[in-house]
Amino acid sequence: MAAVIAAVGAASAPARSARFRPGAGEVPAPPVLAVARLAWPSYLGATGFMLGVTTLDVVVPAQLSRLGHDPAHAGLLLGVFALTGTVGGLVYGSRNWPGSASRHALLLVLVLCAALGVLPLLPGPWAIAALLAVAGLAGPPALIARSLTLQARLPATAAATGFSGLSAVAGLGASLAGMLAAPLLRSAGPAATLVTAAAVTALAALVGAAREARPPPAPVLGGADGTSTEG
Repeated sequence: MAAVIAAVGAASAPARSARFRPGAGEVPAPPVLAVARLAWPSYLGATGFMLGVTTLDVVVPAQLSRLGHDPAHAGLLLGVFALTGTVGGLVYGSRNWPGSASRHALLLVLVLCAALGVLPLLPGPWAIAALLAVAGLAGPPALIARSLTLQARLPATAAATGFSGLSAVAGLGASLAGMLAAPLLRSAGPAATLVTAAAVTALAALVGAAREARPPPAPVLGGADGTSTEG
């Protein structure tokens, strides 16, 4: 997953280098707050997504222990998630899919949320591995679709700022999961932790998708120079 985030950051490099190319007609960077007003639905979705994925890292060992299996096997199970995620990302990026990227992101994140909610019901490692294989196919494509949605909402002059923010909030989501999942795991157990993470991730995705379905606030970024036109 970190590799996907790095790729998202790298995608902004052409826009960044073009913006700062020396010579006449340089385009100034738009205000950060103006970019955030356009990008916050994607930021919210990415934060929730990474919270859900990182919760898996925290909870799967505890769930295996609860079922009477060696928690060290969690590394293998999460490796399955990462492996199928690589496949899913390559397949998603290899062609154009019907529908909007925003809808893809929502549907794929809901698949991940369903996996989080079902995982506590599974009887053993093999069933968990199968579930994580399916969830992995949806994981990286969801984040790729999220970055494509952001790209469509931002003018070219705001790409570097927007994608830098996307990488930052993805890290924030992972950090929040690390801080919140461990105490919840100790107090309420693996099942409650996974269901809570699924609910928070789904809520973030639904709120972000609802806002993306509406036209962006106007005017937020103005004209070819990328400066704010807000009053």
